[in-house]
Amino acid sequence: TAAPHGATRRTFQPPFTSTQSGVLYRNPKSHVRSVHAYFPSVVVFNERHLGATVVLGEAFESPDLHLVYFESRNGGETWERKAFVTKPDPELKSSSAGRLTLLADGSLLAIVARHERNPDDDGLTECSTIAFVPMGVEIYRSNDQGLTWSGPEKICPPIADTAFEICSPVEVLDDGTMLWPTSTWPRIGQDVRPEGFRTGVFVSRDGGTSWPEWIETYPNDECNYWEAKVLVLPDRRLLSVAWAHELATGTDRPNQFVLGQPDASNWSAPQSTGILGQTMSVVPLPNERILSVYRRIDEPGLWATVSRLNGEEWTNEESLPLWQGTEGASEDPHRIREHFATLKFGGPSVVLLPDGRGFVAFWCVVNGVSQISTLILDVSQQLSTEKSHSEKLLSNASLGGQGF
Repeated sequence: TAAPHGATRRTFQPPFTSTQSGVLYRNPKSHVRSVHAYFPSVVVFNERHLGATVVLGEAFESPDLHLVYFESRNGGETWERKAFVTKPDPELKSSSAGRLTLLADGSLLAIVARHERNPDDDGLTECSTIAFVPMGVEIYRSNDQGLTWSGPEKICPPIADTAFEICSPVEVLDDGTMLWPTSTWPRIGQDVRPEGFRTGVFVSRDGGTSWPEWIETYPNDECNYWEAKVLVLPDRRLLSVAWAHELATGTDRPNQFVLGQPDASNWSAPQSTGILGQTMSVVPLPNERILSVYRRIDEPGLWATVSRLNGEEWTNEESLPLWQGTEGASEDPHRIREHFATLKFGGPSVVLLPDGRGFVAFWCVVNGVSQISTLILDVSQQLSTEKSHSEKLLSNASLGGQGF
């Protein structure tokens, strides 16, 4: 069971606050050329050295979308653009987006969706439906901390005749097994039906060379489970969280979670987190706690929640708004394509720094330009639950006149 969203328990330790904000990337010449930034994916080498991939392009679904690697050598305070992971297609015949994983040997792996495009298409999905353009999945690697990249290594998916969502990085288990969480998605020309969406993981047991196995993590029921993430808990169980959406009625349920065995072979039935959010990113904290960062649905803004996962019981203990700069998304629940097209922020990536603080990167539109903004969350300071504290937090961490 889950406590009501934002429920506060005075006995909760540790509470959290936002202590630092910054910008990972913003187009420095937005008056000259259109370059918007989306979907950061962050990794931590050590307390000073962070890396991130960012999707850059002229617009949210433009045919020139491509993946770029950035690096910070001062704990995320400033960032330097280092290399293309994928380059923009000069003929605009394909676009790319991806997520980043730091492997145990210090190398980097980017999993990338390559979408077939043409300059006259309607975007990544068909205008009258949410069916995807044709696409493939690729792997890119770097053995020199992101300075150079090899690839593509084209993946032969374990499920044929479908498109796939690209919302999660690869998760690596203790034995080296790789899991890539995703959901199937209809391609243009296929019927869009609730039963056509399946959520699970690609499985590789050879370092990402092949991905022959598919394990379903969520049931194929009246809900569609999108934007799923998987992480390894301290007790080696696996936790997955997902946005739950009923396609037939156009309504959202609270985010759902499932628990998996350490080898990912069996998963529990979905349960509610009590959080209404999209693009949720999660990391484990000490003392059975989970830090979640997400675009909240029932209230505006990007939010963070610290929850306790005691066995299979999820309880929300503290919540804070992190960014409330804009609304901007379509409010019609049955027009999900328009909803995505009008979003003004989202896609958070959250990681833990070696000192236990949470580092958050997300995209947001500030003064007409989509940038990658960052926040550091201190989970060791006492959190005031009064409204004035939240107002102070937002004013102290403002950027670009629109507010963190």
